Amino acid sequence: MKGKNMESKTRSHENRQHSSVLVPYSYYKCDIPEYFPYVPSHWHKEFEINYILSGAGEFRCGERAVQAKEGDIFIICPNEIHSIDSSGHVRYDTLVFSSDMLLSVTEDRGSAEVITPLITGGRRIDFPIDSANARYKEIKTTTEEIIKLAKLNCAVTDILLHSELLRLIWLLTESGAVSESGQAASDDPEIRTVIEYMTDNYCENITVKMLAEKAFLSKSYFMLRFREKTGMGAIEYLNRLRIRKVCGYLQAGETSISSAAFSCGFRNLSNFNRLFRRIVGTSPAEYRARFNST
Repeated sequence: MKGKNMESKTRSHENRQHSSVLVPYSYYKCDIPEYFPYVPSHWHKEFEINYILSGAGEFRCGERAVQAKEGDIFIICPNEIHSIDSSGHVRYDTLVFSSDMLLSVTEDRGSAEVITPLITGGRRIDFPIDSANARYKEIKTTTEEIIKLAKLNCAVTDILLHSELLRLIWLLTESGAVSESGQAASDDPEIRTVIEYMTDNYCENITVKMLAEKAFLSKSYFMLRFREKTGMGAIEYLNRLRIRKVCGYLQAGETSISSAAFSCGFRNLSNFNRLFRRIVGTSPAEYRARFNST
């Protein structure tokens, strides 16, 4: 879950290419709230490893939410909706990698029975992985080795990275951290569709009724499902999305605060200012000054 360069990273279904055929992974050093106090609900086709270095924050994956702390490890399977929120300060390493790094050239039983269900959603990885796990020390050591190899980012160490990722999956499975009760990603299409719609149309006048219709759900059931998957109501999510977009404009310093607010869908400046302070913790003017003081 990436916490930097926010304006370029605001799509719920990330368009950013985390992996390619030649380099099937990306490493990120993340820091919240360097640019914004949270990473909103989003998903991508790759796996993701998050290793908490310091601080604390709420980590959410679908309907599961826990308080992350130093030393915790969170592993997200492909297409799972996830987010992180911190009222304080949290630093963490992130590795996003293609599922191809875990698959054999030929379809063997290990791939078919262990790896493929994690990719398709038949299984999920419990979280957090912490000292309560009987094999935590081994998992932590392996995770640290994976992060170190990803930072090196070269062809020779990629060979070892493949094997260390497979070792991590083996350790997780052996320690009982892989659950059979995960829901397939296809169980959430209506919520993902709505999040994507808000991301693409945040500047428009959007209502809960409109979103429920987009999801082909009743208004009450949509509100329930959205809160279960994201931990907040749809309008709260929309407001946070809009404020985050405003922050991108303010960081660039190329427009006035009122112009940024109106271009991101706010119709009332008083309401915008109240929301900005509640969500970001400072006024828009104070936030802009932080990034334009040099």
